[in-house]
Amino acid sequence: MTNGITVIRRPSFNENCSGAYVYMTKSNARIGLDLLAREIAAEGTTVAESDVYAVLSNLTKVVREELQKGNLVELGDVCSLRTIACGVADAEGKDIPGKGLSLRVVANVKRPFAASVAAGTSVTVKDYVALAPQPVVFIDAESKERNTVATPNGLGGLQGSHLRFDEAMDDEGVFFIDQDKAETKALTILYNQPARLVFSIPELEPGTYAVEVRTRLHGSKRLRTGRLDATLEVA
Repeated sequence: MTNGITVIRRPSFNENCSGAYVYMTKSNARIGLDLLAREIAAEGTTVAESDVYAVLSNLTKVVREELQKGNLVELGDVCSLRTIACGVADAEGKDIPGKGLSLRVVANVKRPFAASVAAGTSVTVKDYVALAPQPVVFIDAESKERNTVATPNGLGGLQGSHLRFDEAMDDEGVFFIDQDKAETKALTILYNQPARLVFSIPELEPGTYAVEVRTRLHGSKRLRTGRLDATLEVA
């Protein structure tokens, strides 16, 4: 089992914190009662693992019952649990639709326990890698060349990952960018799938071009861009 915590450092998406970074944690695994019972038994107790598991399972049942009674449940030095009421009512005391009375269970971790966890934990920091389209290979159908040339008005193809885009969005698609940073979008799309795009290469002036795929992935509102790691020559 991995020891320590992996922390992801990513740019802040808050417009008021431009240039700043925020930290996010990433769990190594999900630990259930069965593994907890095994770990407790391995600590040297004379109680069998199956008995430990039975006690933990019963603890879950008893804690639920005590919370339903309105009691504050203390779990040793780890935390306390309690049931709280949430919601909003109008001036007549009637629940506001969607915001009415509801019950929640909250946990308050004991400060000494939290401090001991933090003090004894090793931390590995990794930089955030944003999911983005990754065009890897450009194929010019006219010349059969790969990652070298583009033939205007001929068919072109891109292979890679996360390439599919919304053809109804003006800022998504395949874009050819010349050395003056002028952009020309491919307008005729024949095949639009995550691993492969086929399209008509637009009318391009002679020169050197970069190729980008721009899309919003998995319903995200943020536009992602992937650039082919090669430039194309148009004769």
